[in-house]
Amino acid sequence: MPTSVTLDHLHDLALLFFGLAHHGDAHLHPAEKAEMLVRLRGWQPDRDPALLLHVLREAALTYLNAPTQDQLDEAARGLKAAFRPDLRARILHDLDAIAEADGQATAGENAYVAHLRGVWEV
Repeated sequence: MPTSVTLDHLHDLALLFFGLAHHGDAHLHPAEKAEMLVRLRGWQPDRDPALLLHVLREAALTYLNAPTQDQLDEAARGLKAAFRPDLRARILHDLDAIAEADGQATAGENAYVAHLRGVWEV
C-alpha cells in the first residue's frame, strides 16, 4: 500500500464505488453501502469510523450532483497514478465485492469493473 492513502484517495475510491452502483441497477442496496464502508476501512483501518462515514457521505453528495463520466474517469486516473498495479487490482476486487454484496453482480456492474480494468491496465 502507498505509505499514505490520503482522504482524497478515499474520496475517489468512494466515488468509484458509487459509480459502480449507478452503472449496475442505479439502486444502492443497503448491503452494498455496508460493503463500501468495509472496503474503505480496509484502506484506512486506523481511521475513525466516523471519518470514513463522512468520506462516504461526501462522495454520495458528489455523486448526487451527477458527476460526468469525465469526472469519474479523472478519479480513476488519479488512483491509477497513485497506486501500484497490485493495489489497483485490490480496488477492482473491492468493487467486485461491493457488486456482489446484494447477492448478484449485474451486467452493468461487471462492465464498469471491466472498463476500469482496461483504464488501469490490470
